[in-house]
Amino acid sequence: MNDGRKQRDSGSESEEPRDFNEYSFIKETIKEKPVNKKAVMNRIAAIAAGAVLFGVISAVVFAGVYPKVSEKMQENQEPPKVKIDVDEPEENSEDTKEQEPQVTPEVIEVPRSITLEDYTRIYEEVHQIASQPLKAMVTVTGVTKGEDLLDNSYVSYGQSAGVIIAKNSSQVYILTEESAFGKNAEEVQVFFCDGKIAEGSLRKMDRGTGLVVVSVPVKNISKSTQEEIAVATLGNSYSLMQGKPVIAIGSPSGYNEAVAYGNIISVSNKVSVVDAEYNLLVTDILGSQEGSGVLLDTGGSVIGIITQSFGDYSDTMVKALSVSQLKSLLASLSNGEDIRYTGIYGQDVTESVAEKAGIPQGIYVDSVVTESPAMIAGIQSADVIIEFNEKEVMTMQKFSTELQKCNPEQKVPIKLMRKGSDGYVEMEFEITIGIN
Repeated sequence: MNDGRKQRDSGSESEEPRDFNEYSFIKETIKEKPVNKKAVMNRIAAIAAGAVLFGVISAVVFAGVYPKVSEKMQENQEPPKVKIDVDEPEENSEDTKEQEPQVTPEVIEVPRSITLEDYTRIYEEVHQIASQPLKAMVTVTGVTKGEDLLDNSYVSYGQSAGVIIAKNSSQVYILTEESAFGKNAEEVQVFFCDGKIAEGSLRKMDRGTGLVVVSVPVKNISKSTQEEIAVATLGNSYSLMQGKPVIAIGSPSGYNEAVAYGNIISVSNKVSVVDAEYNLLVTDILGSQEGSGVLLDTGGSVIGIITQSFGDYSDTMVKALSVSQLKSLLASLSNGEDIRYTGIYGQDVTESVAEKAGIPQGIYVDSVVTESPAMIAGIQSADVIIEFNEKEVMTMQKFSTELQKCNPEQKVPIKLMRKGSDGYVEMEFEITIGIN
C-alpha cells in the first residue's frame, strides 16, 4: 500500500508547471485617452465667462443695493451731538457797574457836519457786514391741512425767520420761533437764502421761550444750496451795554430778508420764564409784533434772538433775548434732549439788593407752577434758593445750567432760606426732576 502511495506522489511531482503565456487571450493593454485641447480650452473659457458674469451681476446688485442700505443705516443712526460753547458771565458785573465812579464823557468836536455821502457809506458798510450772516438766514413755514365745517379742504401756514446755528455731515440745524408752525403743522418747509426749498422736521421746542430747533437732512438740500448757505457765528452778549450799535436781519419788521441798523437802548430788562431768566435787549430799531430774526454786532456775530412776544405788547421796538444765556438751551434743543423742569419762576437777588431789602442773596422764588415738581417738593413763593444739587446757585442762569445737567426722575437736594417768625432759616428739600 505504501508503495502505491509513493508512486502516486512521484507521479504528481513529475507534472511540469503550466506556462501563463498560453492564457494570453485575456491580456489587455489600457491606453490613456488623448487630451482634447479644444474641449479643455472651451471649458476654461466657459468658467472664466461665468466668473466674469457673476462679478458683473454682483457689481450691479451691489451698486444698486448698497446706496439704499447705506442710506437706511444712516437714517437709523443718531446724528453726531451738536456742541455749542457756553459763555461764562462776568463775575459781579452788576455790582461792579454800580461801584464804578461816574466819568464825564469827553466832548469831541466834529470838524464838519455829516453829509449824505457819509450816511451812504455807513449803510454800505452795514450791508457788507450783514452779507455773510444773511446766508445763514432762512424762512421756516409750517403747513397744516384740514377741512372746515362745510367739508371744504384748506391749507394754512405759519411763518417765521430762522437762523442756521449748526451743521454736521447729516443734518442742518435751524433756530426759529414757535409761531412758524401755526396750529398743528403737519409739514415743515425751509426756504434757504438762494430761494430753494427743503423739507425739515421739528427737533425740539422750549415752551418757556417759544424757541424751536428744526433739522433738515443734508440729503434734502441740493449741492448748490449747500455751497451757498452759511452757519451763523454765535457771539458773546454778556459785555453789551447801552449805545452799542447793532444790525437786525431776517424779518424784524415783518418783511423777509430785511436789514436794519440801530443801537441798544436798554440791557437791564429781564424776561422771567419757568426755571430760567434772560436779559432782554431793547433797540431803537422799528419793528412789528410779527417780527423775527437776529441781532448782529458790528463784527457780524449773532448777539440776540429777536422775539417780540416779550415786553410791552404795544412797543414795536425790536427786542431780542441775549444769545449767551441761551447757548446751553440751544444745544439741548438741537440734540433733541428733554428740557428739565422744576416749575420755578424766580429772580436774582444780588448782594446790593440783599443789603437794601434785608433778604438773603440767592434766587427769590416769585411763584411755583401748580402740581409741578417744585410744589410737590414743598417749595413756596418768597423762598430764597441758595443751593441746588449740592452746587451754590446765586442766579437763575446758574440754576438753569445746573438743572439741565440732571436726568429726568433724578432726586436732587435743594437748599433754601425761608422767612419765619425769627427771620430766615435754612431748610433742605428733595425735588424730583421732571421734563417740560
